[in-house]
Amino acid sequence: MPEYHGSCLCKAVQVSAQVEKPELSTCHCESCRKWCTGPFMAFEAKHVDLEPKEKVTHYASSDIAKRTFCKSCGTSLSFYYNNMKQICVNPWIFENVQGITSNVEVCYDNKPDCYSFANDTKKYTEAETMAMVDTIPEYLPYQN
Repeated sequence: MPEYHGSCLCKAVQVSAQVEKPELSTCHCESCRKWCTGPFMAFEAKHVDLEPKEKVTHYASSDIAKRTFCKSCGTSLSFYYNNMKQICVNPWIFENVQGITSNVEVCYDNKPDCYSFANDTKKYTEAETMAMVDTIPEYLPYQN
């Protein structure tokens, strides 16, 4: 399983993640667009280390999910559903993201008309996305 290494903008938080498939998912929901000032693109990671932990803040953006970011510079680090062990990690914090592909767009019906991606992706509406989230097996919540 490939491991990626990187940091937040100010380098206060060092990040390492084990990524099963180096493929990007993109979320167009309003929360993600506000959080990232655009669509949130992410790797799904099996294991993530955010160090030092005291430099990382968790924000409960809804009843079902949390987002993490650097306390110093505000860099968006990760997103995770409360019932998932798998974590969605911001790929742009890693040093080398060459050779990755973008293959899925979720909450596609919330995407503004002002941008689109060149490659063909699998697209899910917000309703389809939430239905998938509801079928994810229960896991221990992500612990930092």
